Amino acid sequence: MSIIDVVWSLVLIFSYVYIVASIVLGRGWEAAKQRRLAKAMASYLMGLLVVSIYWTVIASTVYVEYLTLMTTLVLVGVLALIALTWILMIKLWG
Repeated sequence: MSIIDVVWSLVLIFSYVYIVASIVLGRGWEAAKQRRLAKAMASYLMGLLVVSIYWTVIASTVYVEYLTLMTTLVLVGVLALIALTWILMIKLWG
């Protein structure tokens, strides 16, 4: 993996961990019930998903490294699950 791949993976992982930790620990959970913040968070997660998919396309066409591609696909999968969970929570409790 190149340095760019490592940095990109770390940025995504820390973003996911921060979002999940803030949900689980309840920090901002009351504020998240407000529509504006809920929509902003859903938009942020969907934006990360789009960027991750774009990076997957780059990794599969430019680098063609199996490990890089698999790592990126796993991160995209994790992001998709987090985004879907968050959107469901907004629908149920928003």
